[in-house]
Amino acid sequence: VFGHAGAIDSNGTILICGGTAVIPPVEAGGRRSFEAIVDCYAGRISADSKDDIFWETRGNTPEGASYRSVLIPMENEEFYLLGGSDNAYNYNGIGYDGVPSEPRRFYAMLNSCGRPQWVHGNAPFARHMDIRGAIQLGRSAFILGGMLSGQEGTAGVHRYTEKELVLLGLPCAESRLPNPPPHPHPQPS
Repeated sequence: VFGHAGAIDSNGTILICGGTAVIPPVEAGGRRSFEAIVDCYAGRISADSKDDIFWETRGNTPEGASYRSVLIPMENEEFYLLGGSDNAYNYNGIGYDGVPSEPRRFYAMLNSCGRPQWVHGNAPFARHMDIRGAIQLGRSAFILGGMLSGQEGTAGVHRYTEKELVLLGLPCAESRLPNPPPHPHPQPS
């Protein structure tokens, strides 16, 4: 899997979402294909051993696939999922399927006592894909570079304030869950 988003918060919760899997050719000499991954996985690093991570599935990314988006951790196991595209693409923003990719809107994953839910952000800002870096400072998120609609590259730093991102801030109860059962898609490593 490549092109997935991942982040770790100050409580040791890891969230990994989306990406694209490379599917080997069916026949010798055939072409490989790509499959969008919609899964999200959350992991909690063990307080007893930093080598142990307890993984659980956290549902799917909203509105399908999320390729080259970014996750930004906030408080209470909340994460912003910013940008990306639902169509995997090459360096020029053109999909591996030949269709130009377009950025998607932003979402927030809120955690309410271990039950994650996605909330659509209603900020009126430019959509991004091909995001190469992001940081969280206070209740603001900053996206570094990327690509805008129409395959337009940008080197800008874009700030999104708490007011623009509009999170509900639901409380979360501590929980430790064992590893999930085997899944048809590769687990994040």
